[in-house]
Amino acid sequence: MQTGAVPVADLKQMVAEQGIQIKPADVLFIRVGLTAAYGRLSIQDQSNSPNRDAQGILGLEATKESLRWLWENRFAAVASDSPSFERGPVGGSYNDHDVTIHQYPFEL
Repeated sequence: MQTGAVPVADLKQMVAEQGIQIKPADVLFIRVGLTAAYGRLSIQDQSNSPNRDAQGILGLEATKESLRWLWENRFAAVASDSPSFERGPVGGSYNDHDVTIHQYPFEL
């Protein structure tokens, strides 16, 4: 239940290590373990989860490199078990302020 970034370099490494062949229209799903972490919380903490101080959300790093990789692999959709696909909140100081994965004019 902490913030952090999933570096696109890690995704590239996993793809290479597993011999995955990405094809146009594939769906990318990044599992960060949020549902498992949420399940380990007490009932009280689960109920209070929407009210917690948002220190950020684990997700894909918001960089031009990430955007380029997503675009070049021509994914049909992207998803995560995190509330946000990219590290959030999107306007956090840890993100590239020129990049928002949810809204980006593709001029890479």
